[in-house]
Amino acid sequence: YCSGVIGVEADGSIASDPAKQFDCAFGHQLGSVLRAAGLGYEDIVEMTTYHVGLQQHLTAFMQVKDRYIAAPYPAWTAIGITELAFPGALVEIKIIAKLR
Repeated sequence: YCSGVIGVEADGSIASDPAKQFDCAFGHQLGSVLRAAGLGYEDIVEMTTYHVGLQQHLTAFMQVKDRYIAAPYPAWTAIGITELAFPGALVEIKIIAKLR
C-alpha cells in the first residue's frame, strides 16, 4: 500500500507545468516507493488519483501515466478535488501493488 504521492521535486519545489509535475509524481516519487519495496509499475493492481483541475489536465495526465502504466491495467479511479495540502500540487497518486 502506498499512500498518496505528489510531484514534488527533491528540493521541495513543484513544477508549474502539469506534465512535469505528473512525470515527477510517477517517475520519481512513486517509482522510488515501488523500487524500495522490490516492485515495479507492472505490480500495481489498484490506483486512485486525486486531481485539482481534473478535466483541464486529464489528457496530459493520461499521456504521462501511459509511459509508466501498461496492460494489463490496474483498476483506476480518478477523483476531481478543489485542492491538495501541498500548495500548487495538481495530483496525488495512491496505489496498491502486489508482491510477486
